Amino acid sequence: MNNTICIIPARMGSSRFPGKALEKICGIEMLHHCFIRAKLAECFSDIYIATPDQEIHDFSKSIGCKSIDTKDTHTRCTERIAEAITKIDDSFENVVLYQGDEPLFSPEILKMLANYISNNADRTVTLMDEISEEQAEDLNNPKVVVDLNNYAAFFSRAAIPGSLKGHSEKFFKHIGVVAFKKSLLYEYANMAEGPLERAESIDMLRFTEHSVPIKMLLCESKTIGVDTPKDLEDVEKLMVNDSYYLRYK
Repeated sequence: MNNTICIIPARMGSSRFPGKALEKICGIEMLHHCFIRAKLAECFSDIYIATPDQEIHDFSKSIGCKSIDTKDTHTRCTERIAEAITKIDDSFENVVLYQGDEPLFSPEILKMLANYISNNADRTVTLMDEISEEQAEDLNNPKVVVDLNNYAAFFSRAAIPGSLKGHSEKFFKHIGVVAFKKSLLYEYANMAEGPLERAESIDMLRFTEHSVPIKMLLCESKTIGVDTPKDLEDVEKLMVNDSYYLRYK
């Protein structure tokens, strides 16, 4: 898909786990895992790392990945991507935002997102994964509820949906890998942050609060984002037997 690029946002100053982007997992830096997997998807006309940090620019160069310098004041990954696309030539139509803390993410799912955004009218599409009630109680896991057509109705760090009768509902975690039409990212740069986004600290709520439909696809491939040192340990245990890792280790 020559009309779709991948941008991996990364920074050293993560509030919950500073420096995590360059932490090693099975001897390979987390950000390098992500770059390799984006290449394995074989669907992007180009791949970039967007960062405000010189250390990450230097690392990107060392692994052969282009990097884009962005402000260090962004509080949302999508803001970083929206800035980054203004510094790239205009020869693409779609963008896949691949979080730099998802080193186990499947290249096939990246390809699925790229295919979807290229071949459908929806302006943004992202992923959800069914989780347990215990996982739903974790504030580090942003949850999503959808309408009958699988468009996002709301995102929250709370365990949604609730149940008046007390019986268990299905819970879905939002996975922060998102595909956009380029035109929507240009609009995003001019959308004001709303009170719900501010309260929940979830990027996608900016679209919800501005009435932009968000298509949700069920992700069949289990993944773990690295938000804490404990997550890093869990990911390393899984990486050892990961089929993609075994191809490039």
